[in-house]
Amino acid sequence: NRIFPTIGNHEYYTAGGEGYFGYFGAQAGPDRRGYYSFDYNGWHFISLNSVVDITPQSEQYRWLKSDLETAKDIPCTIALLHYPAFNSGAMYGSVLGMRPIFDVLQSAGVEMVLSGHEHIYERFAPQDPSGGLDQGTGMREFVVGTGGGPLYRIKALRPNSRRHSTS
Repeated sequence: NRIFPTIGNHEYYTAGGEGYFGYFGAQAGPDRRGYYSFDYNGWHFISLNSVVDITPQSEQYRWLKSDLETAKDIPCTIALLHYPAFNSGAMYGSVLGMRPIFDVLQSAGVEMVLSGHEHIYERFAPQDPSGGLDQGTGMREFVVGTGGGPLYRIKALRPNSRRHSTS
């Protein structure tokens, strides 16, 4: 009951993410959607399913906007999702499709985004959804793809990358 998972592309190696949803059950969110939120100790946590439709027309996007509005009085918010909007890794690089989600998150005052996918560690200074430095309302993104597979190399550091590691 202390684990709050976030689904990624490898979980869909089984049809419909069956292995993931079968293992985590209700902890993976209601209705096998793979996205949910919860509050803990003054923080609002949002786990998103970035493998399925996350465009502004999607149910998940509409849910996210509603969830952020409902939680607007909670002082700190962190989002968890698999695909990073920005990263310096050589294998995949930045995932442009995540930028609309970053826009919604930043507009709501989210402080931090944790992502994976690229097998590196990287931390960014606060950024806006286009990757520009924004010390006032920007979000810090952490790419933490260091959990099990071989680590990839860095291609070229993106602007605002502050720390990175491939070892």
